[in-house]
Amino acid sequence: MKITRSLLAVLLFTSAFHAQQDFNNFKNLEASGDIPVDFTTNAFHKIEDDLQTGDLKLKGEKEKVFLEGVHYAINDLLHSGIVVYGDEVSAYVNEIADKLLVKDEPLRKKLRFYTIKSNETNAFSTYQGIIFVTTGLLSQLTNEAQLAYVLSHEIVHYKEEHVVETFDYKSKSKRNKEKILALSNFSKEKEFQADKMGIKLYCDAGYSKDELLSTFDVLLYSYLPFEEIDFPKTALNSSLLTIPEGFYPKEKYPIKASEDADDSKSSHPNIKKRKEAALKELENYKEWGNHVYLFGKERFEYIRTLCRFESIRTDIVDAEFDDALYSIYILEKQYPESIYLKRMKAKAWLGYAQYKSTGDFSKKIPASTKMEGEIATLQSMLKELSKIQAMTVSMRMIEDLRREKPDDVIIQAIWDKMVKTLAESEKFKLEKYATKTYAVSYSEFMAAALIKKDTVQKTEAAAENLSKYEKIKKQSNPDHVEAFDTSAFHLYAISDLPGSKLFNEKYNAFKEQFEQEEADEEAYNKLSAREKRKLERDENKLGITSMIYLEPVIFSYNRKGINRIKSEKLQVDYTKSVEEVAADLDMNVKVLSTSNLVNSGTEAFNQRSVLMSYLSELTENDEIDVFPTDYNLLLDIKEKNGTGKVMLSVFEHQRHVEISGSMVYLSIVLFPIGMIYFPATFMKANHTELTFLVLDLDNGDLIVRSTYEDKAPVNKYSVKNRVYNIFYTIKKHK
Repeated sequence: MKITRSLLAVLLFTSAFHAQQDFNNFKNLEASGDIPVDFTTNAFHKIEDDLQTGDLKLKGEKEKVFLEGVHYAINDLLHSGIVVYGDEVSAYVNEIADKLLVKDEPLRKKLRFYTIKSNETNAFSTYQGIIFVTTGLLSQLTNEAQLAYVLSHEIVHYKEEHVVETFDYKSKSKRNKEKILALSNFSKEKEFQADKMGIKLYCDAGYSKDELLSTFDVLLYSYLPFEEIDFPKTALNSSLLTIPEGFYPKEKYPIKASEDADDSKSSHPNIKKRKEAALKELENYKEWGNHVYLFGKERFEYIRTLCRFESIRTDIVDAEFDDALYSIYILEKQYPESIYLKRMKAKAWLGYAQYKSTGDFSKKIPASTKMEGEIATLQSMLKELSKIQAMTVSMRMIEDLRREKPDDVIIQAIWDKMVKTLAESEKFKLEKYATKTYAVSYSEFMAAALIKKDTVQKTEAAAENLSKYEKIKKQSNPDHVEAFDTSAFHLYAISDLPGSKLFNEKYNAFKEQFEQEEADEEAYNKLSAREKRKLERDENKLGITSMIYLEPVIFSYNRKGINRIKSEKLQVDYTKSVEEVAADLDMNVKVLSTSNLVNSGTEAFNQRSVLMSYLSELTENDEIDVFPTDYNLLLDIKEKNGTGKVMLSVFEHQRHVEISGSMVYLSIVLFPIGMIYFPATFMKANHTELTFLVLDLDNGDLIVRSTYEDKAPVNKYSVKNRVYNIFYTIKKHK
């Protein structure tokens, strides 16, 4: 019977392993399985439950402030679009936690582990018993034992209630209630305690003593890419592109991290102190296991590779294009045929070109004095290129990817956006580009330099007979041998495109479109205010009968700022109103909101996460014409819901009553005045502003943006009335 069970376990493990991802066709992490209650329970319910339990060390006003702070902070994170559950990474982390807490079942039942898609190298515990682990952390680790020690450290933070104690400490010293949101910051004392007590959990699970201290090295160098691999100065060169060495740094940039860094102003002790304290604590344990992996080296490396692939998406969403390109360079050595890496490379070059063209790229890359390690070779070159050089190199890279994968819809869409970027640039002039490659032009130039002096003299004599305009044209033509200039390498980088019918047709179409948009804007500016309002009303009549409604953003203000509890309750009412109005108007509206996750489930959660990420990308990169990082996922959402129209809304309400002392006196003396004054004053106290937008996933355009203001009180009837008016308007045809 034991043999049969063992064989079954092996078969199950083998089957699961074969079901793992194919990195040549990688798919980003998404939630799976039943949605946990952490995600479906409103924060105000969590606060009410905790107040009834009364288990906190804090009491009175501090208890209420703490609970509201931590629950809304964590709920915001859970619904931010970057947290997943039931995925392969979370499953792996949970299994290691099982091993660490095999002797403490009650504690294990209190803890939940979720994955954050973030390149921050971090893990942190919360008051609620949730421990978050970032993909950035897993992409940096070298083995499973290191992960086990990080988890042990965070488990201790929860077990010892460091979050509550940290809040109590901060509230006394800084008197700033907002500081409680920094849940991953603990005092040096608490960090040392978590390190020390975490060693016991780590040791009891059977992990190797020799691997523990190396975890601190990971933390020390975690700000660098996940590998340190040389980036040659010829890495981007091809038969059509040559970037001269002069655009690269002459020397390597040293790594500056120090174990003994000044930690006097940091909440965390430096690495040297933590290592010394841990080394001393290690001697208290005599019986050590020898495990580096309890679940196998192969599985750890698979999970780490998965997180490294995921890190590229995060870099592009965050507009960290240099990091993305370096990570792709590393991963392509092992996965040269990965279509995922090719698509991400195209997106990274497009984003780089767009930011460079706006002049904002310097904000996205470190200053030369802060560059470190092998990635600095790439960063320095990207920074050195001029705007037009950056756009040309990017076009070259994306064109090569399109030719390699001519049938790939995503790469083709990125190519279109890159051509559009060139068409909209005043600096890009196609007629200035050579039709010969850099190598051919350079060879001709060198050959010309060897021509005998008398031949040169004859050429110069002949040139004297040319007109002024012929001479100018001859000098500015990059195909002319004498015009060759290595610093203008970009003029030879797209030598195949001036004669390309596909490129010219697309380029000219975008030029015409851009010119038409400018003419339309000029005509709009000449309209009167009345004509503009009428045009805007007509534009809101879209004839939309099917759409996705995404997470209403609700802010209810009081004298102290945002009332989070009232705002969340209003959001519940608002979501119900959307569903009811859609039914009344016979509109097909898919609501993706935290308020209805219990009914909609994990598929809706994933769709909402993708859309939230896209909105974040649009908001954070409003300087450029964003190409969605999750383009293929957005297409899937459109197909599954039968519409590419997404509505968003921001609802803001505040009530502020200002009563004049003199009017109170008059109201007492002259009662009829009070009958008029007080109702009018309380009516004016309400101010509501509702902004709604409709986004078209087909092209990323914002097709509606309107704002309504009124003084009516806020209740479920007035909210529904506002929603009805909006939906009725956009359903009408022009």
